[in-house]
Amino acid sequence: YAGTTWERLWPETKAGDLAEMVPSIPRQFAREAPTIRGLVDEAIRKHEEEMRLWEEQKKKWAIEEAERKRNEALKASRVELLSIIQEWSTARGFDAFFQDLERRIECAEGADKAALLERLSRARSLFGGTDTLAHLSGWRTPEERIQ
Repeated sequence: YAGTTWERLWPETKAGDLAEMVPSIPRQFAREAPTIRGLVDEAIRKHEEEMRLWEEQKKKWAIEEAERKRNEALKASRVELLSIIQEWSTARGFDAFFQDLERRIECAEGADKAALLERLSRARSLFGGTDTLAHLSGWRTPEERIQ
């Protein structure tokens, strides 16, 4: 039986001894049956305990892995959101800059306003703008990252 060791030898001291021992062998097996049963029961108990411990370890690992993923998702989500905020802040600075230029162009005297407004429009097109809703809709929450 797996997990047990039981051994009984019937050595021949002289030729022909084994034939004389054959009738007593089944009786010896019968006497040893409780010992063998105890060994098998102990092996089963040990196996069940090992399986229980293994299942507990797997649950512990699963909990640790879920926590690791949660922390990783939270960190990545925060980094992404901070990046969006920084981009928004920079875009707002550009927007304020371009608005100021537009006011100055409108107030400028003697300047070619149409040409300056065209240059301003081309300059604005180089930047993504300040559409915060578009940036926010692209952001992934920690929960979305885990899924």
